[in-house]
Amino acid sequence: MSTVNVINRMGTTAATYLYEGAQACTERRGVGKIEPWGTKLVEVAADKRLAFLYVNTTKVVGYPVPMAVYPCMFTLDFVPQPGRTYTLRVEQDAGLNSCIYSLTEGGKQVLHKERIFIAAHTEAGPFCPAD
Repeated sequence: MSTVNVINRMGTTAATYLYEGAQACTERRGVGKIEPWGTKLVEVAADKRLAFLYVNTTKVVGYPVPMAVYPCMFTLDFVPQPGRTYTLRVEQDAGLNSCIYSLTEGGKQVLHKERIFIAAHTEAGPFCPAD
């Protein structure tokens, strides 16, 4: 097993999901919300390709129907190594309605791939194009 320490440095709540089928982002499993300025430790399988979704939402105030926008949403893909702790830090992008992130292990950048998100018909997916 490995651990991903997700650090939410955005001013709104975030949600995290793992995809058991990393190739096409299938079999999505929620691993919980992260409060504003909070952290969450997520245990993941090691030596197995991992696709990991981070979503940070903002409610639109004054809109006539309930609505949320997604200023920060991305899917990362990498292979965690056994016994290691990775840090995914997400911050507000200065002056923009978006975010920046870094994925590190022991202070060094981790090789990863950012995946394209697609809307799925069910929680089974797919949520990204197969590669």
